[in-house]
Amino acid sequence: MRELSNCIWETVSSAAMLRVLADARSVGALAELFMDDHSINTRFLPTTTANAILFDVPVTCLGGQLPEVGDKTVVYWLREKDGYHYRFRSSSMGTVQHDADNMLAISMAIPKAMERTQRRRAFRVHVPLEDAQSLSIHWGIPPHRFDFPAFAHDLSATGVQLSFAAPLSFLDVPGVGSVVEITISIGNVPYTVEVRVMRMEKTGTPNEHSEGRERWMLGTLFIEPFSIFQDALENYIVQQQRSVLRRS
Repeated sequence: MRELSNCIWETVSSAAMLRVLADARSVGALAELFMDDHSINTRFLPTTTANAILFDVPVTCLGGQLPEVGDKTVVYWLREKDGYHYRFRSSSMGTVQHDADNMLAISMAIPKAMERTQRRRAFRVHVPLEDAQSLSIHWGIPPHRFDFPAFAHDLSATGVQLSFAAPLSFLDVPGVGSVVEITISIGNVPYTVEVRVMRMEKTGTPNEHSEGRERWMLGTLFIEPFSIFQDALENYIVQQQRSVLRRS
């Protein structure tokens, strides 16, 4: 998990912690237990006790390397459902027999707190409606310069996923690899920056088609954004993350 060392970790609420732990047990989520001098790859077991969470004992650990009672441990895992990495700090309660076959399990004390971070080092957040509409996309050279209002679906420090609607007969939509400009407002300040189109697809609805329009969804990557915009963007993303966590 060294690749996550520079990420921003946020504390989740107590209620969310219980839901996430219950989900990890129910799906047998893969986990990694970190002790002082080694780590163990394991998985959550569906069974639990009043004060402990149980993990499978890997075959490679049957001859040793199991955490001893009192060992301080950090538990990491990726929750596929929401794309977040989770971690909590706990202490080992040794091994216990957890089923009718007397199989061994690693017992960890139920944590008092839990943290999470997104799998990307560049955090991606959904954009509030009023901000999502404050976007436009531009490409081409006058007199063949095109400008369309766009909608931001999500945003990160490295790029934005956006969509725009063009006439069905319009043939000059930028393709994958194209460089276009977008104007985006952050804190009511407009910034115009270059982005590269990394992926695109048609997502038009029957209603839009009946009105003679096709909607295009673009995944884009910022190209060497200038520092003032980058600072404003990263501050905005952190604010949105915190807002989401307060509601979770």
